[in-house]
Amino acid sequence: MNPDAVIFKAEGIDREGELIDRHNLWEMVGAQYKRVLFPGMSDTATYQFLCPNALTVAANQADVENRSLEFSAPQGVRELHVAAELNYQKADAEFMDRLFGREAGLRTPVTTISRETLRISVIAKGGI
Repeated sequence: MNPDAVIFKAEGIDREGELIDRHNLWEMVGAQYKRVLFPGMSDTATYQFLCPNALTVAANQADVENRSLEFSAPQGVRELHVAAELNYQKADAEFMDRLFGREAGLRTPVTTISRETLRISVIAKGGI
């Protein structure tokens, strides 16, 4: 799993703080991880990344669509490519391993819900 992934799930816990993983819901007293997305609702995740050889950044916060950044890039770099993907998986690997055993190697499929790419033009300081 990608360590930068945002995961939506709620894990029930019992009085000892142990995970409710055998459908023993009557023992649940709380949740240890709770990030859920209800119908009609939305959520936002913010990521930061470094541009190649980034030295200084000067951003115009008022105009996000036409934001201007200054950085030192390797010679010849004319474009940066950014890609994002929204995936759905019914059950994670840890849950499937607890349910069927690690040796079974069973996994639920991962479905790509949405994918977006962005190209950012790199222009030499003072023009092209």
